[in-house]
Amino acid sequence: MTTSVEEQRERALAAEPQRFEHTISDDRERAFLKSVESRVNYFAAIREAGDLPWFAVGHPRRDEVIARFGLPEDVSELDLRRAFFMERYR
Repeated sequence: MTTSVEEQRERALAAEPQRFEHTISDDRERAFLKSVESRVNYFAAIREAGDLPWFAVGHPRRDEVIARFGLPEDVSELDLRRAFFMERYR
């Protein structure tokens, strides 16, 4: 069975591993998620001690950070933490 050059080229391209192109934003998001993951136990301990982390609803610091970044009052805890984290890159 013979194949055309075009078919061979298509097969070669299909077999070639897909290259993942990432951006600085991707790197920053990965860094943020790594930061969140590394602090799970810390914030769990704060809650177990009967206190609230700064980003939790009801903590006064939360309102300060929301106002600082101009975020809606119902912003999720994760998005609030993300805004705070990403501020370092501005």
